[in-house]
Amino acid sequence: MIKPGQRVDIILVSDPQKTGNPLARTILQNVLVLDVRGDRGTSVTAGRDTGLLGVVVAVTAQEAEKLAFASEQGHLYLTLLGELGRATLTPGISWETLLESRVEKRGGGPR
Repeated sequence: MIKPGQRVDIILVSDPQKTGNPLARTILQNVLVLDVRGDRGTSVTAGRDTGLLGVVVAVTAQEAEKLAFASEQGHLYLTLLGELGRATLTPGISWETLLESRVEKRGGGPR
């Protein structure tokens, strides 16, 4: 689904055994995808690879450090931006805030 030239947000879902604090948080926004690589290391767009190995993104040196550190702390997920490509800042989510959000959206406490 992700193709070169598209823009993505990158979300970290932390490993509570490593961080002591399970959470999901968008760590980079509106990142340009340069290439999508397959299990043989070649571009998936070339049609030679069957499995996904990774996505090459354009980031600054500081953002690269952030990505490297984050990848050691949990799992990284990419989300495609819509056509407008607008970034939305969020406070992130933890187990506690996930449950709070559910209750608030339903208009009150448990029934």
